Amino acid sequence: MDEKRKKRLAILKKQNYLNQILPDILNQLSKIAPQIPNAKVVQMENMETFLRRLRGKTNLINTSITKRATKQNPHIIYEMLKTVSKCIDKENYFSISKLRELWIVELNTQFITNNFEEIIKIDGDSFTIYDKNLTNGLWIDLSQDYFINSGVVSYEWVYEMKIWGEEWTQELLR
Repeated sequence: MDEKRKKRLAILKKQNYLNQILPDILNQLSKIAPQIPNAKVVQMENMETFLRRLRGKTNLINTSITKRATKQNPHIIYEMLKTVSKCIDKENYFSISKLRELWIVELNTQFITNNFEEIIKIDGDSFTIYDKNLTNGLWIDLSQDYFINSGVVSYEWVYEMKIWGEEWTQELLR
């Protein structure tokens, strides 16, 4: 089998997998952001090029801010999102962890400002937003941390938010 045919087969396999899982995820996401089903999607044939471009841009970024908040007290994440709302309230790229290399959409991402917890529930892990130039972005993740106090191990769910790129970090620092 030649390389071109192998690539096409790999794309078709990814597309088939995406077709199986996307309807349920889109149904859930559209309850939060009704515009998602009509958003411009990065086509599967262009995904590899897009991801390569994305990795190249994000490897050059050295400005970032990271904050953590417990799941029971996520107010600092909401405050950070409100602070950078000017950056979020425009056309950006958006994807969730489950679909990161299969489905990226271009749409106004203001909906995440008040709904990040619901988006995380749908995905179970994280989501990411990139600006149109792929030089700024944010990522919110939910993970379980452990703490040891007097020899007793305790577990706690924690949100972590990372904002990168000069424009978006400067907006956060104002």
